[in-house]
Amino acid sequence: MKYNHLSVLCFIISVVVAAGPTITHQSETAYETCEELISSSFPGTLGNYCLESNQPALGSMALCIVQSFNKTGVTKRFLKHCKISRASFDSAYLNATKFVTDTPKLGYPVSVSKEEVLKEFTSALVSDNNKNWHLWYGIAVIGYWIVIMLISSIFHWSYFLFPSVVRGLHGPISNKFRSYLTIPAVGKKHHTHHKSFLRYLHCSVPTRFESVVILGWFILIAAFHLSNIYFMEGKPRGINIGDRSANLLVYSLSLLIIFPGRNNFLQWITGWSYSRFLAFHKWIARIVFLLVLIHAGCETQSLVSINTYTEALKVPHIRAGVAGVVSISLLVGSSFSFLRRSYYELFVLTHILLAIAFIASGWIHAKGFGFENFFLAATVIWGFDRILRLSRIFAFGIQPAIIRVIADETLKVTVTRPKYWKPFPGCHAYIYFLQGTCFWQSHPFTIVDSISEDNTITFYIKIKGGITHSLFRKVSRSLTNSTEMKVLVEGPYNHILPLHIFESVVFLTGGNGIPGLYAQALDLAKIANQQQTIKLYWIIRNYKSIEWFYPELLKLKSTSVNVTIFVTQPSIRLNGHMDEDDKCDENFKSHSEYDDYADHKICKYILKLKERLSFITFEEGRPNIPMLMANEISESRGSIAFNSCAHPQLADEIRYIVSQEVLKTTTKRIDLFEQVQTW
Repeated sequence: MKYNHLSVLCFIISVVVAAGPTITHQSETAYETCEELISSSFPGTLGNYCLESNQPALGSMALCIVQSFNKTGVTKRFLKHCKISRASFDSAYLNATKFVTDTPKLGYPVSVSKEEVLKEFTSALVSDNNKNWHLWYGIAVIGYWIVIMLISSIFHWSYFLFPSVVRGLHGPISNKFRSYLTIPAVGKKHHTHHKSFLRYLHCSVPTRFESVVILGWFILIAAFHLSNIYFMEGKPRGINIGDRSANLLVYSLSLLIIFPGRNNFLQWITGWSYSRFLAFHKWIARIVFLLVLIHAGCETQSLVSINTYTEALKVPHIRAGVAGVVSISLLVGSSFSFLRRSYYELFVLTHILLAIAFIASGWIHAKGFGFENFFLAATVIWGFDRILRLSRIFAFGIQPAIIRVIADETLKVTVTRPKYWKPFPGCHAYIYFLQGTCFWQSHPFTIVDSISEDNTITFYIKIKGGITHSLFRKVSRSLTNSTEMKVLVEGPYNHILPLHIFESVVFLTGGNGIPGLYAQALDLAKIANQQQTIKLYWIIRNYKSIEWFYPELLKLKSTSVNVTIFVTQPSIRLNGHMDEDDKCDENFKSHSEYDDYADHKICKYILKLKERLSFITFEEGRPNIPMLMANEISESRGSIAFNSCAHPQLADEIRYIVSQEVLKTTTKRIDLFEQVQTW
């Protein structure tokens, strides 16, 4: 929690730092026009216009304001600006009418043409109106997200503060809202599972709620480009559109930086997952990229139209702007899903370097126009997140880790932790393996407290490519099937789910998604009352997958958690680490001959396994997920929550089923919590 408080403070400071532009009132523009014209027409002859002792200067301003505008509002604004009384102003005006001159004369007030003042005022008013709308629209693009997150925060914290109210929200209106907007994928099913186009184009599809939020913001940005843009005589149209896009993008910078931060306090406030913030980050980045292109295109067109493009490129802040366009173009171009998935570590490195290049070049460019504070704010947010990440790493310290390969599919990493470093159910952390060329790589994995050792945490890591395959080969070469290595751990991250408020909680997981849900189920069983039903379904390919999580499963024996394990390919031969006489002494028959399975000798290994895990129900074959979930809903005595962490296709199917069941069931509250994290 302390990290969240610090990040809140950092965000507030950054917003204050960025608060450079202010609203300019028409009355301010009026007296500022007078001041500018008098100063330019009679340079160096009058001095400070706000000093009552400097009657020539104050009198000149009074003459200009009264004769050109004759509006009380302009006079009041000038008096407030100068902190002088109305009597002093009137006295200076009367004195000036007696001694005014059209030519500069030391010690005498001067006069400027009313026609010239009004002409300059009109021109200045156009510029100030544009700036005012830039500011209002900039506030709006930030305010949009604040409103969305405020509403989400109210819903999120209602689970903890008003649980009975939440459980009671299952009427037709509430259910339709959730079924059509907050729960489903944007289409029918695809969300976690990446959609593929052609061969190398992959994309993760936002949920319907995320899509509506993103679309709303995009429409807002588009509308702001088409409304309240004022054009000065002779000024190219494009440059005004370009100014608007530049203002909108600098106001969006803080959002672009804070959303993907690991220490993002907004996760704690809204209850949104890190994956949701990443989805918003990606789309904000794409829209900011469009704003950069619009700004660069409009400004280039304006410079070319007046034949000053070549000369402009000699100006440092213009060259920095070009560098910024190149940086963000490469940044977006290198962020395609195919490249992220195939070359993740290279993607991370280039992403950071290009982001730094974009912020640095944008800062230099914006400084030429007085908007550098926005880039300062973005830098403060980014830097503070890095400082907090380092502080988390230092708090954990360099610790020894034992790495084992279990069932030829999972790395079990056991790490000693400091006593004061406390994980919580469902949390994850980033682990750095301090060896070779991979010491700088960090990977997020769910962590659980060890059931056999004090002050020890365990990572269960599925063996894939990259660093996990490298570790697998290293351990496989060891005679003890294990190796010791120094590691760093950054975390814990995530937030606690309000599962305790539901009458029934169903955990649905597959493969290596079990650790997080296991920890949550175990914790819930400790605090749950006898009225709460807790069920854990784990889907695995074969019995050998049980080996790497066997000790943890035994821990559930004396709890109220009802565990069911589905083994989808039970005929695969097992190579267990149990006693030698417990192993299978003959192969299973193929799945096509499964009907004859009962006529053959039962594998001793499985028999022993089921005997030791007698409190667990084993089902062989694929589960009928729609029927399973429908039965759980019908059997629940009241509100029910589904908590899923599975492979993308299964996670999407669970989401779809919940969205449909919510629409059909108005007698009880049905909720979905998805633990799948997409990076």
